[in-house]
Amino acid sequence: MSFAEDRSQAVEDVVHAWTHGTDCLLREADGGSGETVGTETGPRMLSHAEAVQIVHAQLVLIALGADLGRLQTTARTCYRTAVDARLERPEDARAYARAADLCERAARLVVDAGAAGDDRARRRLLAVAEHDTAVATGAVDPEVADRARRVLESALSEAENRGARDTAPQQRGPRYPGPTYDETTGRHRVGVGATGEPAYWQLNTPGSGMESGLICGAPGSGKSSFLLMVLYEAARREEFTLWLADPGGRHDTPAPIAEAAARTAATREQTVDLLRDAVAVIADRARHHGPVPDPTDTWQGIVLAVEDCRLVFADDLEATRLAERVVAVGGRFGVALVVTAPDADLASFGGSLALRAGLARTNCFPLGPGGRQMLTALGRAV
Repeated sequence: MSFAEDRSQAVEDVVHAWTHGTDCLLREADGGSGETVGTETGPRMLSHAEAVQIVHAQLVLIALGADLGRLQTTARTCYRTAVDARLERPEDARAYARAADLCERAARLVVDAGAAGDDRARRRLLAVAEHDTAVATGAVDPEVADRARRVLESALSEAENRGARDTAPQQRGPRYPGPTYDETTGRHRVGVGATGEPAYWQLNTPGSGMESGLICGAPGSGKSSFLLMVLYEAARREEFTLWLADPGGRHDTPAPIAEAAARTAATREQTVDLLRDAVAVIADRARHHGPVPDPTDTWQGIVLAVEDCRLVFADDLEATRLAERVVAVGGRFGVALVVTAPDADLASFGGSLALRAGLARTNCFPLGPGGRQMLTALGRAV
């Protein structure tokens, strides 16, 4: 593996850890009752926070392939970043500190399972972790638990079969596959849908242009983490460029993504400026180039991402009209608008049915317990 590949993987690992660290803190803050788990010495009551941390440590373990070296390296990087950020960006420091802790927990799981130098044990550990997290996130649904059990049995069997086939004594486990964007389809993986099938984000439609999108859900539902997946996929490609708007001024975008952005906004006013400039780009391309059906290094696809669009569109007619223009015609000229919203209420979209429907037309991901109700409301609108 080259130095560049090593560096790229290291950045990906830190992004994964930071994302799970941030989500872990949010879910810890949600409160909730403790949970009883089985141990070798009998049932044990865990606090809500501890149960959340265990699940997220397993998610980090999965994301980093149960690779002890990667987990330890990422833990050190996150810890150093937390120390550097503790004075000027305390919230960011907390997220990186939690990420470091999750990596260390995951590393202990690897060591305890005897998987540090045993590839078969590593694959078995991954299979068990994927099963545990599937049940933890879908335990209220018996079908989810049963499907996870069948997947576990199949994965353990495959781990054994592969172990029997592997003859190289020092063979490494499979490398983390990295981004999944496919330029032939214009889409990338974002997880697993309710049916158990892969879920995809359509970044662009080849031959047609860029695609806007909507991610909505209550606080703590994982909107920001989901958006980071989309941004990271785009940031990895030369034919896309990022314009990032954080009107709430949270300043919690991971450094690798923030540094990749060509434009940023940290206030409502600056976000409206970005929308004006996006409309200007559309007009300029229409006059001097024509449609941009496929983004290139020269005519890049612009992904304008807005965190919590309600802070921008509510009671602001100009911002709403600008956004309507982007979602209506921007895709043809290589400009997409991607937003997160706390709900599907029209108030979050400046009262505009056209804006909400345009954002949700191709990419629509309601998250959290109220996701189905949001999807129903959006379905009626679209």
